[in-house]
Amino acid sequence: RWSTSVLPTLIQPYMRFQRERSGAHQAEEQSWFVCKCGSQHHSLEVVCVHMEHVEDITLDICKCRPAPVQLVQCGFFPCSPVRPTLAVSL
Repeated sequence: RWSTSVLPTLIQPYMRFQRERSGAHQAEEQSWFVCKCGSQHHSLEVVCVHMEHVEDITLDICKCRPAPVQLVQCGFFPCSPVRPTLAVSL
């Protein structure tokens, strides 16, 4: 599942995260994402591990905004391909 379904969807979010992190371009102002997939939304609690501390976050996930993609966009790598409850800092 990782290699066929999840990892390919993480390439662009990861590259965008790296560009923003390196200062290669001005970070665009984030506008609120409007879901248009029509699927049911779920809240997912994720423990995010930084080098210095641990942080709990809540994600609003659906088919068009899966948890792994949102986590990579925030600078974390998910520890599970589906409904991860733990992620580590990139």
